[in-house]
Amino acid sequence: MGKLHWEQAETEEVINSLVQQTEKLKPMISLLSQSITNFQTKVGDNSVLAGIANSKMSISLTAYIIPVLRAFRDFNERLTQKIAIFNRTESKLRSQGSVLDEETLESTLDELSEIEIKLQTLREAQSFTSNLFTEELAIIEVLSEALEAIGSYQISSDGSLLIVDQTNWLEKLKFYSEVNLERFLDLLDCSEDNFRELVRKILADLRSDGWAAASLQRFVKIINAQLFSLNKLQNAARQVGSQVFLDLWSAWQCSDSKSAQDKLRLLLKIIQLPLDLPQSPALVAELISHFDHSLDPANEFWDDLSKTVQLAFANGNISDYKELGKQIHNLRYVISAQQAQYIRDSDPGNKTDGEKLALYLTKHDYTTEESDRLHQKGYYNGKFMQYPAGYANGDIKVVVNFHSEFILNSEGRFQNEIDPEGASENGIVNGASFNYADNNDRDKAKTHKRLDVEYADFDPAWRDYTINKSLKDKNNPVRYVSPTNFHPLLKTAKVGSEWNRSYQNPDGYYQINGLSSEQNSKRLRAEFNNLVETLRQKKKGS
Repeated sequence: MGKLHWEQAETEEVINSLVQQTEKLKPMISLLSQSITNFQTKVGDNSVLAGIANSKMSISLTAYIIPVLRAFRDFNERLTQKIAIFNRTESKLRSQGSVLDEETLESTLDELSEIEIKLQTLREAQSFTSNLFTEELAIIEVLSEALEAIGSYQISSDGSLLIVDQTNWLEKLKFYSEVNLERFLDLLDCSEDNFRELVRKILADLRSDGWAAASLQRFVKIINAQLFSLNKLQNAARQVGSQVFLDLWSAWQCSDSKSAQDKLRLLLKIIQLPLDLPQSPALVAELISHFDHSLDPANEFWDDLSKTVQLAFANGNISDYKELGKQIHNLRYVISAQQAQYIRDSDPGNKTDGEKLALYLTKHDYTTEESDRLHQKGYYNGKFMQYPAGYANGDIKVVVNFHSEFILNSEGRFQNEIDPEGASENGIVNGASFNYADNNDRDKAKTHKRLDVEYADFDPAWRDYTINKSLKDKNNPVRYVSPTNFHPLLKTAKVGSEWNRSYQNPDGYYQINGLSSEQNSKRLRAEFNNLVETLRQKKKGS
């Protein structure tokens, strides 16, 4: 206990650090303020710009100059707030800055409480103010770059401004204004009741969503570590695949089926998946919006989700669990739609879905060797095979880590049961669905069959009707059926209707241009694999 004391010099060290930081800022702020003032006088303020809103010049000014002015405004606001912190900290430290030596401490145990309070004050001051103005120094540099670039503008023949952005200053200023300031204003009151109350409210909301205690503890750590506003962190926790969501998800370790089912219910609540899967592109887009735009098909989250589903339904088929089983089954279609849309959005160029997928797969492992027989459904009308609209000349299946599945028709378009861009009839009948199993039932538990194949009547009614029209409407003969797996090596295989319906029969009902359904699939898969390899080689050479 004799070593526990706090010298006045330690207090002065913290105060001097703060003073030095503010002194360093003063000349830079003065020059920056004058530059901004001159600049505003030269180009006019916001109200003047509004008067020429339809001109090319105004568009350029709005795009480049308004963000600079806004960032400077936010800079001043933040600086004012931080100086307030500086003043409060300095005052508090000086008021508690008397020397407390060993003799004073040892005189009474009550003094121990006093010194702990003062030491905590110093620790907090060191923590919150050791680099209080570091970000301001950085933003001054960015603002200076912006002013220099804008000051060297040229006017093009169409009236727009040509402004150089070599250092990416525009995005830095936008980020500063739109994100960091909000987080800072939250941090400002970090020791006050209102901030703690906001944290408590958000934790209560997340608990209401269904997050486990371990996930809530992880969220508190994220609050302390991340430079984002509390509201943004809460929103990120409700965005499947965001870094915050993934951190909370991984913190929740399930040990039994019940906890795994609770974890899945949380996921369903975040996605807002209804019991009856919607078909409308707008509603599908709304479902997909609950996934983070960065969540790609090869992300480890998908494997972890699959393991959670396997644990949740370890004691039977997914079809045994009624409401939860139905939602988890339909989630497979939502995930496949999200993954297809991720691929589409990954490349804004004018390419087919297949070309975009091939480009994505140049960086990932994949296979086309998993059977696509169940995705070749058609209706034989007694004369010829009638395939659903959108089938073109065949479908192929592309699989990433077995879980993520893509179905492409011969024209290179994704085929999905639901699609924010509109599903074809073939997509509804032969579309992709995420797999919860790790493989095609090479395990004794027959996981693929239990979780991905035998799902009772869980399919949405509109898909069931599209596939089985003849069973729902006596006036409609159409019923789409997969080719059989009847192999030509079997002695009895080449006789009767079973052989006619075989996946391997080049002369049967499912033949396409003289090829069996299987041969046609191999042809299309070879074309796709060649495209991926060509793109890989092209990348290596560039």
